[in-house]
Amino acid sequence: MVHTLVIPNELEQKLISAHGDAATHNKWLAIGVDTVDDMKTRIKDRLNDKNPKLEIMNIRVEDKTDIKERINNSSRVSMFTGYFENAEGNVDALFFYVDPDAGNANDFLASKIPPVILGIYKNHAQDKRDLHINNMPVYVVSVCTSSRVNNASVKQQIICAETMGINYIDVFDNRLYDIINTGPDDTITKIHTVQSLDDLVSQGGRNDSFRLNLASRTLSIICVNMLRRTNDTAYIYRWFLKCIPAVYLAAKEGYNIDLSSIRTITNGDIPLIREYIEKFPNTI
Repeated sequence: MVHTLVIPNELEQKLISAHGDAATHNKWLAIGVDTVDDMKTRIKDRLNDKNPKLEIMNIRVEDKTDIKERINNSSRVSMFTGYFENAEGNVDALFFYVDPDAGNANDFLASKIPPVILGIYKNHAQDKRDLHINNMPVYVVSVCTSSRVNNASVKQQIICAETMGINYIDVFDNRLYDIINTGPDDTITKIHTVQSLDDLVSQGGRNDSFRLNLASRTLSIICVNMLRRTNDTAYIYRWFLKCIPAVYLAAKEGYNIDLSSIRTITNGDIPLIREYIEKFPNTI
């Protein structure tokens, strides 16, 4: 079905600013992109390559407040969010972008995707037809030219997002899967088991989002930092991108899902996320 990609005005402005920076523009030229319109076309074409059924024919720019209302997002307004509008005028997929100068590696995706997904989920938590927290497909396009894209913690976030079904596209094709491969070739491009996800999340330190007991086949959801804080939305959103894919994989593999460690946390979005996870079988 033919679609229109609706992007926020902020993306247009960020592309205009990036085009005016000589170093950034040189990186555009290296992939055959010259103008802002060229970059928008590249975004459209890469999305169509990712999923030919999208059939994106054009791009429309809208105000972020109008986008918030259109996608039924009860969270804060986001400058990183857009949507796909089909030929019947309905919204049937979400669009996010990573801007050219993504300044914070810890929040490369975490500050952009979870707030909106949770804001939409709040409005349909009682009438979900499946167990995915997002009620429609999600596409993320990175136009980032900063060194952040090579940060291991950024790659970890992206792979976690992909594991929960989010479609990620980097218009510059920066290497992503080297952190889950031991050789020079990226033969592994997907996390298939919750144990593999644990290995990924535990890189560079301990896993403060979940614990695995392989003997009892139990996934224990934890949120260590929140036990010592009154509220920290930034931490919750980073935790979300590790916790949700772990739940998906554990449920698929028939694990018990233990929520006892987060039942006493009443701050932020933790109660909403806990209630969502309780929809899965074998929660304790």
